[in-house]
Amino acid sequence: MKRDLQLMHWSHQPECGARLDKNFEGYHSLQLMTRGHVCLSFDGEIHHLGGTCFWFHYPGPRVRLHAEKSPTWHHRHVAFRGGVCAAWDAAGLLGQPPLDCPASRRSQLAARFDDILEWAEAGTPASLAKARAALELLLWEIWEIRRSPAEHRSVVDAVAAFAAERRFRVGSSEQLAASLGLSLSSLRRHVLEATGQPLHRFTRSLRLREARRLLRQTDRSLAEIADELGFSDVYYFHREFSRLAGITPGACRRAEL
Repeated sequence: MKRDLQLMHWSHQPECGARLDKNFEGYHSLQLMTRGHVCLSFDGEIHHLGGTCFWFHYPGPRVRLHAEKSPTWHHRHVAFRGGVCAAWDAAGLLGQPPLDCPASRRSQLAARFDDILEWAEAGTPASLAKARAALELLLWEIWEIRRSPAEHRSVVDAVAAFAAERRFRVGSSEQLAASLGLSLSSLRRHVLEATGQPLHRFTRSLRLREARRLLRQTDRSLAEIADELGFSDVYYFHREFSRLAGITPGACRRAEL
């Protein structure tokens, strides 16, 4: 089976007001909304979507889409086609119903989508290869969220909220479990089954994700970011970020500008 994949077009529109009424022929697209409300219909099967959610446009049904409650929504999309789509469809990665994104994953998955758009826009052979690989990874992450039971997702969201409230100075795993009314073994099981990561690695990834967000979206100094995220000093922050992210904080900030 062919594994070719062509990225056709893409966009990031903070104030999207598009209306859609069409059949898609020969290609798929992945859509992400992070603010606003839309009414989405597939051959009359209506979905009222709000907040942060993913959905697909795909060959077959008549797709109708318009804004609800406000005239615009914050929208990203990437359209693609190729032989690999048949394998992805068979694996359950494409054409699934809309998915509400868990609060604990919203900033991470939006950042992944932005990476795809940035690499696609660069247009070099290397950047396009990175965009295609990142798209497949994102599709698998969406698939994993969809199959994770709601009870696991709620615990993961609570862990993320607990960490954020304490600026990622989480403290002991026992304290975290007690705050959620769980035994430590139950907490570890929920996190592992929902994310595929042990608890300590998941909480570490939350702190790394927040570090990337602060580097991307603020002009705070590295020392300020290190202090906010509970690192003992800027040198430890620099070392740990570089080890986990594979890039220095300064290089990450320059790359995201």
